[in-house]
Amino acid sequence: DVHDRFRTESHSEATGRFNERFLLSLASCKACVVMDDELNVLPISSHIRSITPVPVKEVFLLHL
Repeated sequence: DVHDRFRTESHSEATGRFNERFLLSLASCKACVVMDDELNVLPISSHIRSITPVPVKEVFLLHL
């Protein structure tokens, strides 16, 4: 088992924390936006507050 070296008498179970650490690293990135499966922006950090929505008129003009 790959986690054997992390087990001790007082800590018999190793806990995988990759996902938690990965999301924390994304939270400190000012160029990263995390969205759910419905494309809602997830507020994982305070950097998200500075993002403003693009008005519908501008979005329409970009597709022309």
